Amino acid sequence: MSSTDDNRQNASESVAVIKDLESLLREHVDPRLRLVDFTSDNLLPDGENYSSIIVKIEASVRIGDDEENLSLVAKTVPQGGHKTQVKTVISFSKEIFIFESLMPAFKALDPTIDVLPKFYGGRLTLDERSDHNDEDIVLLMENLKTKGYHTKDRKQGFDYAHAEFAIRELAKWHGLSIALRQKNEEFFARCRRELCRFPYELQVTSMSDLAEHITRDICADARMAPHKELISRELQANLRWNESIERPEEGPWAGITHGDFWVNNIMYLDDENGQPKDVKFVDFQMVSALSVLRDLPYFLCTSCSMEVLRNRVDELLDSYYEALVETLKGQRCDLADFTRASFDEQLRKDANPEFIHCLMSLKFFTLEVDDDLDLMDVKSTLFDKQSSSLYLDRSWEAVRAYFHKKWLLDC
Repeated sequence: MSSTDDNRQNASESVAVIKDLESLLREHVDPRLRLVDFTSDNLLPDGENYSSIIVKIEASVRIGDDEENLSLVAKTVPQGGHKTQVKTVISFSKEIFIFESLMPAFKALDPTIDVLPKFYGGRLTLDERSDHNDEDIVLLMENLKTKGYHTKDRKQGFDYAHAEFAIRELAKWHGLSIALRQKNEEFFARCRRELCRFPYELQVTSMSDLAEHITRDICADARMAPHKELISRELQANLRWNESIERPEEGPWAGITHGDFWVNNIMYLDDENGQPKDVKFVDFQMVSALSVLRDLPYFLCTSCSMEVLRNRVDELLDSYYEALVETLKGQRCDLADFTRASFDEQLRKDANPEFIHCLMSLKFFTLEVDDDLDLMDVKSTLFDKQSSSLYLDRSWEAVRAYFHKKWLLDC
């Protein structure tokens, strides 16, 4: 279905309504823009995105005498009474800040950085009398899929070539954020205020129940059973993992983390041989101002193939460190605090609170797409489900990686 009235949408209730598309495009593209026609449909299957609705839009627009088609993605909140544990205002305001404020600051330091989709606008409300309205919230970006970008299989994870490509671009992001902190303290203080906010409703008691369930679940597996006491102790020690995201870190490694750097939030453009030639990052609701190394254990344990996690973690960390130092050198940062010994020491510290994050997230990531996931009752709909062999296998590889790197504090 198409419409020339930008307050109308596909009649199906399964497609979210994007209100006043024309005014949003005018604000961020050209004030002369006129919306001629558009169609919309869901971009992702149910169950593939856990806290928001992703809609693809084909919009025909006219600017002056020129007419063009825009392939867009709109990210909005679940509607029609469906509730989640997401704090929508925090979640979307953080993402809008990344596009409107942080990325221009990065480009001022290095014009070559290009890891985000093109931004077409974002808003929290259409009502000038209110700071937000869930029915009006939207983030508008280019549709990378129409340019050949794609995500990889979240159950299989990345091969070495794709993992290295992503982790080196992540190192560049991290390096620029450290340089930004050193060169523009006032702006970085604003980053801390805007980004150090956790976008989900989590209670310590619920986290304790989940930690107990994870321990009981994975330690029923013979490979992890001998380590049950250690695993339980480490999980219970980090029940307030989410609160650490709200505490800005100081020190040389402080920068801007992605916070949710895993398969579904990394989109590749591959060459004819299936090798990566470009990558884009999406979904910044978990972004924060922490030690940048917090992103690494989570990425390695949730997003690399089991073969890569088992055999090539050290190579990936070497490649990341090399790319990070290259970026800092390019920004003329003092490298005295960024020795390899300092890197390894900080990574061991940062990996520990991510242990519960990794094991909790792996349960999500190994679900079948059509599983009925209720984010208002994670325990019954997620952790009361029988664990798949894939979840146990990937959990074992994560635990083994933590043992290998001595990232558990009691190792």
